Amino acid sequence: MRETSNSLSKQNSQQPKHFRGGEKKVMKKSLLAFVLAFSLVLSVAVPAFAATPSDAVGKKEQSAIEELVALGIINGYADGSFKPDNNITRAELAKIVVSATGGASAAALMQNVKPQFKDVKVNEWYTGFINVAATKGYIFGDAGTGKFRPNDNIKFEEVVAIIIRALGYNDKNLLGSWPYNVLVKAEDIELFKNVDIKPGTLATRAVVAQVTSNGLSQPLVKWDAEKQYYVAAGGILISKLGTSQEYILTSPKLDSAKKVQLNAQDFLTSDKFIVTGGKKLSELAGHVVNALLDKNNRVLALTDTQPAEDVVSGKLDAAIADYNVGNVVKVKVGDDVKEYTVSTATYFYKNGEKIATITDKDAAKDATVQVFLNNDVQVRAIVVKEYDVNNAVFTKYIEKGSSASARIQIEGSVAFVNVNDNTVVTLNGEAAKVADLKENDVLKVLRNSSNEAVEINANRDVVSGKVTAIETVKNQPVYTVNGTSYKDVRGVLNPSVAIDGEYKFFLNADKEIVKVSVVTPGAQDNNVAVLFEYLNNKDVVNSKGIVETKDVVTYYSVKEDKIVTVQLDSAKADRSADAGKYVKLVFDGDKVVDLNLVGAQNLKDVNTVEDKTATTVKVKIASVDKTFSYNGNTIVFDATGVFNAAGNVKDDAKIVKTTIDKVTKSDQVTVVTDAGNYYAQYIFLVKDNETAENRLPVAAGKFVTVNKVQTASGSTYSVKLKVSGEEKSFPIAWDAAATGYTDLYSKLLTLNADDNVFVALSDSSAAPGTKYNTADVVYVKGQTANNALTADSNYGTFTVSNTAGSFIHTDKTQVFVIDKNDNVSVGGFVDIANAASVNAANYDAFVAAGSAHLGNNTEGAIVVIKYFN
Repeated sequence: MRETSNSLSKQNSQQPKHFRGGEKKVMKKSLLAFVLAFSLVLSVAVPAFAATPSDAVGKKEQSAIEELVALGIINGYADGSFKPDNNITRAELAKIVVSATGGASAAALMQNVKPQFKDVKVNEWYTGFINVAATKGYIFGDAGTGKFRPNDNIKFEEVVAIIIRALGYNDKNLLGSWPYNVLVKAEDIELFKNVDIKPGTLATRAVVAQVTSNGLSQPLVKWDAEKQYYVAAGGILISKLGTSQEYILTSPKLDSAKKVQLNAQDFLTSDKFIVTGGKKLSELAGHVVNALLDKNNRVLALTDTQPAEDVVSGKLDAAIADYNVGNVVKVKVGDDVKEYTVSTATYFYKNGEKIATITDKDAAKDATVQVFLNNDVQVRAIVVKEYDVNNAVFTKYIEKGSSASARIQIEGSVAFVNVNDNTVVTLNGEAAKVADLKENDVLKVLRNSSNEAVEINANRDVVSGKVTAIETVKNQPVYTVNGTSYKDVRGVLNPSVAIDGEYKFFLNADKEIVKVSVVTPGAQDNNVAVLFEYLNNKDVVNSKGIVETKDVVTYYSVKEDKIVTVQLDSAKADRSADAGKYVKLVFDGDKVVDLNLVGAQNLKDVNTVEDKTATTVKVKIASVDKTFSYNGNTIVFDATGVFNAAGNVKDDAKIVKTTIDKVTKSDQVTVVTDAGNYYAQYIFLVKDNETAENRLPVAAGKFVTVNKVQTASGSTYSVKLKVSGEEKSFPIAWDAAATGYTDLYSKLLTLNADDNVFVALSDSSAAPGTKYNTADVVYVKGQTANNALTADSNYGTFTVSNTAGSFIHTDKTQVFVIDKNDNVSVGGFVDIANAASVNAANYDAFVAAGSAHLGNNTEGAIVVIKYFN
C-alpha cells in the first residue's frame, strides 16, 4: 500500500475515460461546518537548494517537498531550511501553480504588464505570476472590490481549488456549492493522499507541497459542452513543465552511470532526478511512466501513469522454470486461474531485478506475481516477488560507512540486509522510511541477488498479557493470551513460555508470534536457585523435639530473592561438592524435596565477557565464543560476594539483583539461557574485572617516530603513528625495573620509518588507562607470511589465513596498501575485497585485532596488504 488519505467519498481511482462535472455528495460533518466564499491562490518562498531541507526530514510530506524542490516548483530559504509549518501567501501560491504548469517563462514576460487587480503592483517579484495565473483562470480576485490581497495567507480549500483548476476543471461545472464542489472532486481524483483535510484553516507550506505533488500525476481534462462532462485533454499535469513522453520503465534501478532504462534504451538522468508521488524506481518495473526532460534532454522526473486495468495481480498457480517465448503464465486471482502467453517482447523481473538469461527466469508456485498487459492484451512484463526473509525481527539500522553499505541488522535466518534509496519500506501497510523502524518490528523482506532490500514490509503489533493455556496444533505451540489464541511460527521461542507467566508477544501481519519477552516469569521459574551449602546426614531436632537425620541445604532463591535453608530427607547423594552451582529445586507442592543438577552450571567456571552490545553479550566459555541475546526482561545478579579467594563459597555468601550495566568486558559471568540456548534469562556476575574495562583501546597505524621528553619532574615517552592520514602521538610506558613487559621505548627506537613499519599499540598494564605498554609490529618491509584474505562485502567482514577468527571492518579500521615498489597508500574495505578476489600468490596480508567486537567478529585495528607484482 502507498500513502493513504482521509476519505470524503471514495470513487474509482483508475484513470478515467471521461469526467463528470460533479454529483451531489454526502459530506463529512467536519466539512459541513465550514461555509466559505473566497477566491483562490497558492504560494512559495525564495532561493533554491538541491538537498533535502533539514527541517523537512522526518515530516510526512518530506517526499513531496523533495519532489517539488527538484522540479523547481517550490524553493527553500537561503539558510537551507524549508519552514514546512509556516503559512503561505496568495502571491506565493500563484508562483507555485504557474511554475507547476510550465508558465514561469510567461511570468517573466508579464512582469511589467499592469495587473487586473488594484492591489497588485507592477514589477514586484510576484507580478508576472499573478498575471499568468489570472489569465489562465487559476485565481480570481475578491468579488466587487477588484483586489487580490497578495500578501494575505491562503486557506486550505483555496489551495485545493487552484490545483483543481490547473488540471482543467472549472468551478461552475462541478456540482454542488463552493468549496464542497472542489473538495469532493479533489477527493475523487486522490488529491488528498497523505493530506489531512482541514477546510477553513490556513494552509502550511508542507500541505501545499503535498497537494501540489499529488496533482502532478493527475490527468489533464477539459469540459465537453455538448456531452456535458469532462473528457481527457491528453497528458498529466507534470507534462506541462517541459518536454515529456510516455515510456515503459524496463529496468527498476539506475545503472552505475546514473542512467535510467526506458523502452530498453538508456537515458541520462538529471542531477535532480526524482520519481514523483513518493515512489521508488523498484516499484515501477514494467510500468508505463511519464518521463519529463530538462533543458539538456536529461530525465528530470518519472511519474507513474500505469493504467490499473492493464495489471493482473495474484499468485503463481504453477512454478516457472527457464521461461521462454510461448510459455504460459498461470496466475491465480482469487478462485480463478488466468493464463497468459509470453512473447518475444515480454520483460521478466524477479525480486527487483531485470532477468535476461532464460535459465534464470524461474519462480516457485505461490510466488507473488503481476502481469502487465498492452492494450492488445499481449504480455508486456511479468514481475515476480519471492520473499525469502520472513518473520525477521528488526534490531537496528547501521548507516553507510566509507566502505560498507547502509544495512539493517535483524534476528532471523539472515543477519544483515543492505538498504539504499531504492528500498521501499512500509509499516503496518503504510508508506514509511527505514528510519521509522524500531527494535522488535517484525519484517518481511524482499531482497535481490546482491542482498539488497527491494522491499521491507514491517509489522508493529505487540500483545501483552498472561498465558492461560498452551496447546500444540500440527506440531506448533499455540498460546492463549487475553482470551485469544496465537500460533508460534518459530516453533521454539526464546525464552520458553509457561502458563501463568506474563509476556509480550511480537506478531507478524498474520497475528502469529515471532518473538516473546518476559514481563513476569511463570511458575517454571520458581525452582531456580544457587546452592550455597549442602550438609549431608546432619542430626537436627524437629518440631516435636525428636532428633532426626536430615540433609540441610542452604541456597539463594531467585524467585524469593533471599537466602533460604531447608531440610531434606536423608539417604540422598552427598552434594556438598556442588556448592556454588546454579541448580533447580524439586518441589512436592510448596515443599522443596530435592535438587535437580541436570544442566547445573558452576559459577566458579571462568566464563569471560568478550564483548557486549545493546542487545547481546559475547562470552568465552571453555575457549569457545558464544553470543547470547538479552533484553529488559533478563535478570542480572551480582554474585561477586559468593566465593572467597580460594574459590570456596563464603560463610557469609550473598547475591543481590543488579542491572546489565554492571556487566562489562572482561568480567567473569555465568549465563543461564532458556531452552533455545540463545536468550539469556539470568546472568550472574561472578567477578567484576574493572581493571580490564579501563584499558586504552588498541591504536594502530604507520610508524613515524618515537619521542622522549625530559623535564625537571622526569621523562615522558610517546610514539607517533600515521592514523587516517594524520600523525598522532600516543603515550607509552617506560620502566626499566618493571616486569611483565619489555622496555617499550628502547624497542621502538630500533624501528626505522623508512622500512614501512606498521604498529599496533595495546594496554595490558596492571594500572591501565593512561599509557600503552605493548607494541606489536604488524608489518615491516621484507616481511612475509603467506596470508590470504577472504571478504564478504555485504557485511564488511573478512578473514586472514593463519589467523584465528573473523574480523569486521569499522570506521576505526586502518587499511594500508603497499605496491610492488613499496609505495604506501591509505585504503579501505574495497581494497580488502579486491585482494580477496585475486590470486593469493600476488600479495600478502597482515592484521592486528582491535578492542571491539560485533557479533562473532573482532574489529580489525589495522590491515596491511603487500603486493608482489
